[in-house]
Amino acid sequence: MADDRNPEFTDEKAFSAIYEQHFRAIYRFGYRLLGNAEQAKDLAQDVFQRLFLSLDGRLPAPAAKAWIYKTATNLGYDRLRQRGRFKKISEMGFHFPGQQPDIEREFERAEEIKTVREALEALPPRDRILLLLYQDGLSYKEIADSAGVRRSSVGTLISRAIQKLAIRMKAGESQ
Repeated sequence: MADDRNPEFTDEKAFSAIYEQHFRAIYRFGYRLLGNAEQAKDLAQDVFQRLFLSLDGRLPAPAAKAWIYKTATNLGYDRLRQRGRFKKISEMGFHFPGQQPDIEREFERAEEIKTVREALEALPPRDRILLLLYQDGLSYKEIADSAGVRRSSVGTLISRAIQKLAIRMKAGESQ
C-alpha cells in the first residue's frame, strides 16, 4: 500500500494555494451566517487550521471543497448555538472608491439589504445554511455533504427555504 503523504505539501506554498482558493468564500459564508466580520474571520481561520491539521502532510482529497464547507457549517452551527440567537447584522453602505455615492440609492440599497438580512435571520439555521451554500454555487452533492442532508432532498429543502425567505421578506416590507 503506497503512502499518500506528500512531504512537500506541508510547505507553506502548497497549503497557501488551497487557502487562497477557498478562504474568501468561507469568510463570506461565515459573515452571512454569523453577521459579524470578526466572527466570520475566526470561523474561516478555524476551518483552515483544522484542514491543515487533518491533512498531516497528505494531499487533499478531491472533495476538499465539500469538507471545507461542512466544517464551516458545523463550526457555524456551534457558534449560533453558543450565542443562543441570531444577532442583528449592521447595515453596510456600498459604493466604489472615487465615486460620489448616490445617497438616495444607497439608502434604498441599505433598506433592501436590511430586509433580506432580517428575513434570513428569522429562518431556522438549516434553511439559512442551505440558502447560503446554494448562493455560493455549491453542487447539490456538496450541499448535501456540507449540511448533512440527503442529496435527493436538497432541491426540495432549498425550494422550501426560498419560499420561507420570500414570505419573511414580504412580511418585512409591509412593516
